[in-house]
Amino acid sequence: MAGILSMPGKAQGPAGIRDLTMPDGSRFLLVPSGESPLIHWVTATPAGSAEDPPEYPGLSYAVARASLNGTSEIGSKDWPAEELAIITGEDLRLELEQVQAAGEVPDGALLAGIEKSRLLANQLSDPYAWRRELQTAPALQLEFSEANTVSFLEITTTAVGFSKVASLMKKRRDNAELRGLREILAQVQKEEAARQRHPLAGLRREILELALPGRKTAIGTQGRNLYRVGKEMFQLSQVPQRCLHVIAGGFDPDQVQRELEAVFVSAPETSPVLRAPEGWGTRKEKELISEIPGGDRQAIAMAFEVPRDANPQALSILVDWLTGGPDSFLARELRRDEHLGLRTQGQAPFPATAVPGLLLVEVWEERLPGLGAAPRELLGSIRKVLDDAAETGPSQIEFNQAVARARGRRGRALASPLDLAYHLALSCSVLRQEPEEAMRDTLSVTHEEVRQLARQILRENTRSIVNAKRQR
Repeated sequence: MAGILSMPGKAQGPAGIRDLTMPDGSRFLLVPSGESPLIHWVTATPAGSAEDPPEYPGLSYAVARASLNGTSEIGSKDWPAEELAIITGEDLRLELEQVQAAGEVPDGALLAGIEKSRLLANQLSDPYAWRRELQTAPALQLEFSEANTVSFLEITTTAVGFSKVASLMKKRRDNAELRGLREILAQVQKEEAARQRHPLAGLRREILELALPGRKTAIGTQGRNLYRVGKEMFQLSQVPQRCLHVIAGGFDPDQVQRELEAVFVSAPETSPVLRAPEGWGTRKEKELISEIPGGDRQAIAMAFEVPRDANPQALSILVDWLTGGPDSFLARELRRDEHLGLRTQGQAPFPATAVPGLLLVEVWEERLPGLGAAPRELLGSIRKVLDDAAETGPSQIEFNQAVARARGRRGRALASPLDLAYHLALSCSVLRQEPEEAMRDTLSVTHEEVRQLARQILRENTRSIVNAKRQR
């Protein structure tokens, strides 16, 4: 059933949004905008450390990338034989990992079996076939990106190619076979290792373990090979509660709706049941703190539980005022306390899949320290500033400035249909806003509401602290 959300007075924006639920449960936001013949399809799914099983860091991003490597029908010369080679190879790799974990030396037959299976799977597959099919639709652009605990897939096409793109996206959702997953995971982990020099490396995984005790991903890994774990992770990422499609550009919404309804008719037979991760939000302690080894600079992360009924716009204004750059409340007050050369940033809700979510505050030394404050002094100063923030909240002037920045960001999001698609994909997935709220000219939040939210989150709710101490 389609709901039309009118937005009068937006000359540069779309005339309306259709919030559609397909017969198979998939959710689409249709945003006809402008005269351009291009149609932008952006899909948002959860990813990042909150999704990854501890045994496979980076797996959610690797799975999203590998899902572009074809299906059982597209990209295989002999799927039953290819599937057998993939599963056999991964079972042997699992055996190899167990042998190595026991401190034993693997025999040559095991290593030869792994290599034989890999070569056979490669000979039977064409990982570029699905993308070639997409190009013939035609699809003019295919982009994959990662941000804010979400992975985004962007496809640009035209009205002529839309029906074929929709068919290929449905086939990907139902039958993606994740060819080359192990190699892609190794590349993702290599990229992550390159980021380990950043002072924030390691903080977020630790803060999740501290702030959400007993947290477990919805995927079991015990005794299962990487291919089977990855397949389940991809299937879970595509269930309607976790996957949002936004389509923006110059198109006839009635025609696009008919084409989508003709394709997204039924869910795959193997579609998993979404299970909420266990143990989130059950802790009793008011505050927990953990210290982990850092690098040559100190970094501190704090996470506060966000109320389930928090106004998303009020939360966004609060994060911007508290941590949004060098002129934020936290950055200014730390400079006043003679802590120089620091960077601050915040995010809420964090992670995208947590209910209730967290307000994440991160502070780190931007450059190598001189004779600066000792680690304990910086942590004490951050505590004091956040206590002051809870007491006062933003002033009326600071609130007005944060609102103006939010309007500016919203205006930039309407600069093009593609920007609009990303804005809605992020706002309506991670930020859990309704489409009309994400597009509204005026913000439905008051100064006092933001001040009350600051008091509730920063003073009354639980907090977790991770201190990555500078290594001297």
